[in-house]
Amino acid sequence: MLSHIVASRLRDVTSNPARRIRRLRELDDIVLTQKAVCVRSTDPDAWYPITTDPDLYRAIAEERCADCPFTGLAGPCLERALLMEHGLPRYEIDGIAAGTTPTERIALRVATPAQDDVEVAA
Repeated sequence: MLSHIVASRLRDVTSNPARRIRRLRELDDIVLTQKAVCVRSTDPDAWYPITTDPDLYRAIAEERCADCPFTGLAGPCLERALLMEHGLPRYEIDGIAAGTTPTERIALRVATPAQDDVEVAA
């Protein structure tokens, strides 16, 4: 079950393109290493389950990412996925990322409003 608690780091999602790209590069350096389970995987199709059963999809997502140090609601993998799905161009939202399903990430994006670097006059 998806938690309603969202880590504060996820609130760094932004629509500011330069800031978004800079953060994505930082996260790539962290996540896209041999420590990540998905990077070590030899079967890319394993990350795109073909099922219409949301409970089965959720179970597969949990299983695939269980041993990964970057997974979880406050993990850099989820932050990276949300940033990729938030900006323009929008990246594909299908598949497993950080032990979450596409439906869960959509819910997280809705619950985590983007913050622009816009100053508000007092």
